[in-house]
Amino acid sequence: MAIVTIFLTVLVVSLGIGNALLFLFKPQEPEIEPVSVKETASPVSSAPLEKKIELAHMRIQELEEKSKVSNTLTNTSDFEKMKLKMHKLDNFCSTAEAELIGMKEILSELQKKNVTVKSRAFKSNRKLKGKELSPKEMHKLIFKSS
Repeated sequence: MAIVTIFLTVLVVSLGIGNALLFLFKPQEPEIEPVSVKETASPVSSAPLEKKIELAHMRIQELEEKSKVSNTLTNTSDFEKMKLKMHKLDNFCSTAEAELIGMKEILSELQKKNVTVKSRAFKSNRKLKGKELSPKEMHKLIFKSS
């Protein structure tokens, strides 16, 4: 513990002496003259920078014009037509998805009953012998009701 205390006191004393010496003998700082941008940049190197700035302004203007067009689109009937088309498309997608799920269930039920499907022809273990399915039986097969 005594070693740490001695070390810290020596450190504090040396920092105090260094601070006093810096206060008495100030180091001279070199004076730096401010230089204008025109003097440092040559005409050759400023041309690409100016062109980049000009292109950036052009892109900003294009984006502003596009945002104005999109804002005016929301107020027109075109927007309403597009909104209606999207709504119809969403309805179609949900209906088609429900139908696909139903078809998958029907196929899985047919596979459980050992009915094989080949090129739109149904073959089952029982033979119909020219007998067609009644509408009730067809409804039961399609909608899995018993």
